[in-house]
Amino acid sequence: MPGKVIRQKKIKKIFLVFGLFGILGAGAGLYVYTANKGPSDKNVQTLNSEQQKSLIETATKLVKQNTKPKEVYNDLGSRIEKLDKQNQYLAMDLIYTSIQNATFYYNSTGSVMSGEIEYNRKSSRSSIAAANNSAWVSGFVRDLKDQHLKPFSLSGAQILSLPNWVELKDYQKYSSPELSILIETGLEAEQFEIFNSESGEVDAYQAFKAYEKVLEGLNKLSKENQSSKYLSDLNSLARFYHDVALGVVITDNIELDSNGTTYTLSKNQISALEKIKNESKDSVLAKEAGSILGVLKDGKAPGNFLKNIAKESQKRFGSSVFWQAEQDLSSIVTSKTLTEKEKKEDPKTGEEKNENN
Repeated sequence: MPGKVIRQKKIKKIFLVFGLFGILGAGAGLYVYTANKGPSDKNVQTLNSEQQKSLIETATKLVKQNTKPKEVYNDLGSRIEKLDKQNQYLAMDLIYTSIQNATFYYNSTGSVMSGEIEYNRKSSRSSIAAANNSAWVSGFVRDLKDQHLKPFSLSGAQILSLPNWVELKDYQKYSSPELSILIETGLEAEQFEIFNSESGEVDAYQAFKAYEKVLEGLNKLSKENQSSKYLSDLNSLARFYHDVALGVVITDNIELDSNGTTYTLSKNQISALEKIKNESKDSVLAKEAGSILGVLKDGKAPGNFLKNIAKESQKRFGSSVFWQAEQDLSSIVTSKTLTEKEKKEDPKTGEEKNENN
C-alpha cells in the first residue's frame, strides 16, 4: 500500500550487504517499466485516462518490488504535469513511498557496515569521513544520495539516512495536503543543525527543537485527517528526535562505563537535558529529562534507566517506518566509539600509550 513500508522477514547480514546491489537494483524492474511505457509521450501535453491509469499501475507494482527511487522519481517526475490532480497525488505518494522504503533499507544496511565505517573514519569522529578511506562506504554514501536520501553522521559507526526533504519540496505542489504537511515538517525539522558531518558532533538541544517542530506537524496533520497514513512517518521522526534529544540513542553524547552498567553523559548532553526540562512544552519530555537528571551521579546514568525511556518512547510513537525492529536506532543504548588516536591513548592520562612497555 502506498505510504506503508513493505515489511520483510528477518534478513541475514550477508543478504543485506549483497542486497545493496540487488534488492534496490534497477535491472529487472526498469526493464519491465520500460516495456510497459509504450510509445513516447514526450510531446504529449496531457496523458489520457488510460495512459494515466497504466502509468500509475506500473509504478505501483515497481514500488512494491522496491525499484530504486531514482527510477521511480525520474519517470513519474517527468510526467507528473501531464496527470490530473488525483493522479498527481498518487504519483507523489509513490515517489515518497519508494524513498521511504529506500530509507528503511539503507539504514539497515548501514548498521551491517558499522565495522567498516568505524575503522575507516580514522582520526575523525564523523562516520561520513569513512567515505574518504573506503570505496565501499564511499559507494554507499554516493548511492543513497543518488536515491534522493540524505546522509548524516549519527555516531562514529552509524550513517543515518533520511528522505531528502529539499528535493521532495520541489514537487510539493503536486502533493496531497497530507503529504505536503509531512514534507514541510521534515524539511523544517532538518533546518536545525543537529548532525555535524565534519566533526561528528550531535547537538541534543537542537534535536529537541526539531522534535518540537515535528509535534507541530503532527498536530497539523491530525487536524487535516486523524487517520492519515502519514501520521506514522511523523511519529517516527518525532520518536527519533525525541530519543536523540534525551540521549537514549546511539550518538557520541553517551559513553559506556567500564562497569558495563552505567553510561557517562557528555557535558553538552547534560546541558541539553537541563534546558529541555525547563523549556519543553511537552510535559512528557520535560518529565523524562528531569528524571534522567535526577538519577545522574557524577554525570553517570544507569543503563537500564535509559533503555526504559527508549522503550517508553517506542510505546508512545510506535515502531519506526525508517528502521527494522531488530536494528531500531532507539532500541539500544550503545558505547561511545573511539577514533584510532583515542584507542592508542591511556584512558587515565590521555597520553599515547607506549607499545614497547
